[in-house]
Amino acid sequence: MNNEDSAAKNSFSDQEGDKYYIAPEVLEGKVSTAADIFSLGLILLELVTNIDLPSSGEAWEALRYNANFTLSNIESTFTTLMITMLNPIPENRPTASSILNQLGSMD
Repeated sequence: MNNEDSAAKNSFSDQEGDKYYIAPEVLEGKVSTAADIFSLGLILLELVTNIDLPSSGEAWEALRYNANFTLSNIESTFTTLMITMLNPIPENRPTASSILNQLGSMD
């Protein structure tokens, strides 16, 4: 992340969302449904792991730019879904209907 991204991260308005859940592309002014999917992925991660999401720093950046992590205590299909929702590339995130279909097919 460059200095402009850092400045944007620290100066976005309440209308753009919460810094805990904001998608990386929103920092560049690109707001879309894919950004909402990213935010939902962070909410799910927070709920199932009982972690406090970071508000800044390396951990904050890692959640937005490195969707490579494992969650050994969570069912693998659900983990895979969350990781795809947190993909740093918006076009590679699932759609809302795809997420619903995948959740509906889980035991």
